[in-house]
Amino acid sequence: MTANFGFRGMICGLVLLTCTMMAAPGHGQQSSPKPEESRDATAGAISIEGEAAWVLNLPGAQAAVITPNGSAFSPVKKTHIAPSAGVTFWVTRWLGAYGEFVAIDGGKAYAQVGSLSSNVTDSLYGAYFGAQFQYPRGLVRPYVELGGGALHESLTGSLVGEAFQGSATVGSSRAGGGVRILDRPGSHWGGKLAVELYEFKSNGTTRTYPRVAFGWFWQSRGKQR
Repeated sequence: MTANFGFRGMICGLVLLTCTMMAAPGHGQQSSPKPEESRDATAGAISIEGEAAWVLNLPGAQAAVITPNGSAFSPVKKTHIAPSAGVTFWVTRWLGAYGEFVAIDGGKAYAQVGSLSSNVTDSLYGAYFGAQFQYPRGLVRPYVELGGGALHESLTGSLVGEAFQGSATVGSSRAGGGVRILDRPGSHWGGKLAVELYEFKSNGTTRTYPRVAFGWFWQSRGKQR
């Protein structure tokens, strides 16, 4: 009987100890992240972005009419609207792989000599893939990027009443950087500013032009590493 009572007392003691540990504050619960940690970027996250932008120093559409009685050339605009949309997958907190689609409005042009006229519409579309390196902490996160892809140009118009169209695709590269700004700690949403430099070759000539952009982004949580 005495041994049996001792065994029962041991079981009761273990049960009491277990209950006491479970009742302790914070037991069985994950601690909330510190404010500084909730601002950190996470690996495995996906960012979806949209930008309003302008490209500079890029010749757009130009129309021309040349006749024995005179010639006319439309002015060439070099600043164009160039919005974009893209997705970035963050391989680590610091390194991301991105894909982005850029549309450039090359503009419309018109020229006329007497009853003869010409009009041209120019549109460009680019697809780029590359890597981004971003500082992952805090509300303000500067980044740099490097990538490459293809730039497609499409021309349509008419010359002296005859319609024409043409297109061409060339390889293109880009490099740049900017900053992402979260609206508050732990938020999915934020804004961004960016400056990029594009390069491509056309008819044996290398052309470069900058693009200035501002926009928004949404980012999933991912997995902290």
